[in-house]
Amino acid sequence: MDSRFKLYYFDARARGELIRLIFHAAGEDFEDIKVYQGMWEKLKPAMPFHTLPVLEIGEQQLSQSLSIARYLANIFDMAGRNNLEKALVDSAAELIDELLSDALKIIYEREHKYKARATKKFGAITLPAKMHRLEEFHSKYGKGYGYIVGNDLTYADLAAYSTFDQIVAAAIVPWEYFEQFPYPSQLKKRILDGEPRLSQYFRYTNS
Repeated sequence: MDSRFKLYYFDARARGELIRLIFHAAGEDFEDIKVYQGMWEKLKPAMPFHTLPVLEIGEQQLSQSLSIARYLANIFDMAGRNNLEKALVDSAAELIDELLSDALKIIYEREHKYKARATKKFGAITLPAKMHRLEEFHSKYGKGYGYIVGNDLTYADLAAYSTFDQIVAAAIVPWEYFEQFPYPSQLKKRILDGEPRLSQYFRYTNS
């Protein structure tokens, strides 16, 4: 593929998924390079901070998932309409990233007893608390149906949907849990019914 963007990430959704979603929402071609363990050992010394994801734009490399997401969101008009909106979108995305971090600890926990204990705590304490904060934020700053800030789809909305969907895919909670809250319920309809590129991508991902 001849593309100006190359995304390096492991063969997983996790922290690479938001970046993929931004590309798909924008209808922008990119090379999605899946990095496997043997390949990673060779690539690691040349990568900024020796971590993934990494986005290559020509000769330049960008590291850290949220920094990459913000960069692309600004290019593709998914960052907010003005400086204040951009700051609000960033703050929502950071809260959602905290939730993703909590979920990924469970998803990648190998010890069954620790995984079961962490899942129970996540469902009883962590997830309700962060969903409550997210709903408060949405009710204050979301001006359009299914949007976290203002009247447009932003990368924070994509981060939210990706995080909710990964939590459900990992069988931590079912989608019905999120549908009790206005924001994720509206967001799901917005993504699956109003964003053809994204709905097609999720049908493929979840098939």
